[in-house]
Amino acid sequence: MTPSNLSILIVDDSPSFVKSFEMLLRSVLGTKIASLEVAYNGVEALEKVKRMNSFDYIFMDVNMPKLNGIEASKLIDMEYYRKTKIIAVSFNDDFKTISDMMHSGASNYINKSKITFDVISKIFNENRHL
Repeated sequence: MTPSNLSILIVDDSPSFVKSFEMLLRSVLGTKIASLEVAYNGVEALEKVKRMNSFDYIFMDVNMPKLNGIEASKLIDMEYYRKTKIIAVSFNDDFKTISDMMHSGASNYINKSKITFDVISKIFNENRHL
């Protein structure tokens, strides 16, 4: 069972990925999503976090223009909302990238090439306490 009334932010510089990922989230969660916002770089993500006041989950791309996911995650985790679950999302799955994101505040890491309905379901089922 997944939590209800979720507030989610997708942060990625690829509009096609954002659209596909949004459809996947909606198929997994359906009416459990109260709001789903999009930002196309780390600067936009910080603006949305400040304006919205809180997100339950942020799916954060690593490599983006203006402010990358590592730096954006650090700022969100340290300055704004520690209770927000930041999930790193990237094609990079080398140890350094994963380590950098986890040290920046991400609670999980998903390789974009391995995203499936089951992977997304598992993330929400592991975090039932939200």
